Amino acid sequence: QDKALERIGPQTDAEKPLMLQIGSMIIFDGQPSAQAQSLIAQMHKKYRGRIHVFFGGFHTLMKLHNSMGKMFDYIFKVIYSSYRRTLNRVLWIQFPGDPRQLEQEFPELLQAVYGSAAQYFYDKHKRVPS
Repeated sequence: QDKALERIGPQTDAEKPLMLQIGSMIIFDGQPSAQAQSLIAQMHKKYRGRIHVFFGGFHTLMKLHNSMGKMFDYIFKVIYSSYRRTLNRVLWIQFPGDPRQLEQEFPELLQAVYGSAAQYFYDKHKRVPS
């Protein structure tokens, strides 16, 4: 690649291909991402700054849901325990091992929240919400 660019002549950074400016980006999920990072660290002189490895969205979502589970611990326990009768069942949805678990639960949870809000509105204003 570098030899091909030399034949073209001098270039500004704006004219260089993007991959030569920032390097190659690779997205893996799970263990392959850690292995690729380790390999690049071992061969840092050749690849450092030229190859960037990112982990996939699965683990990002899992970390997001687990962080929300910690941050909103009390609120989630109150909400989830209203229809999940044991602490283990609450924790299963509060700290999912697979983010799809919580995403499958959201439609029912949202329906319950809307139903509860409608019931509260009716009790307070004695009319059906529009």
